Amino acid sequence: MSLPKADGSEPSDAYGWATARPCTTTLSEDARPLWRTVRRYARILGESLPEGQAVFIERTAEQTLGVAACLAAEVNDARGGRGGVVDGGV
Repeated sequence: MSLPKADGSEPSDAYGWATARPCTTTLSEDARPLWRTVRRYARILGESLPEGQAVFIERTAEQTLGVAACLAAEVNDARGGRGGVVDGGV
């Protein structure tokens, strides 16, 4: 079995840049309610599912934020910037 071929160079570069040094992600005012919604649903699912299934979504909220940060970094890089995403908010 193998995965289909895909060009992941741009997301890979964005991930490398985003994880090269410790940083803090700051959510914009518009993103905060959405973040709370993701966290709430992840918690509800985690508490509702059997333990053997709940472990698969245990860190859903944090992983969602990480993916959002990587995608924002890629968009920011495509626009010619590199510091605004992490330092200025997602």
